[in-house]
Amino acid sequence: EKLRSPIEERALARHGDDFGVETLISIAGRELTGPGDSLSFIAPTSRTDEIEFLLSLARLSPVHVTRVYSKEGKTSIRTLWQAKRDEDGTTRCVTDTLYIRDRNNDFSEEYVRLTSPFYLDK
Repeated sequence: EKLRSPIEERALARHGDDFGVETLISIAGRELTGPGDSLSFIAPTSRTDEIEFLLSLARLSPVHVTRVYSKEGKTSIRTLWQAKRDEDGTTRCVTDTLYIRDRNNDFSEEYVRLTSPFYLDK
């Protein structure tokens, strides 16, 4: 969010200057029309209020929100969002937490389970 990579491609991918969350939510508000359609994305936790406002403008509702913490006792660094159109106002939002590291500073079991498909075995 604040520290930018000196490598332009990496900075663009991580900071979304040309295609930010505002654009993503706006497009999703127009394109999500089916009952099973949803939008999932990751954003800095510091933008939670803004994201909730943007979702409401796009007539989307969060259905799953996961606060990500580097370790217990630390401040949340990222939030995982899933949102969909809520035509009848009955959608309930599931909120949970994900800790990247446990108290021993090892990767938590849940983090390993979620990310292991993205890593190649050595």
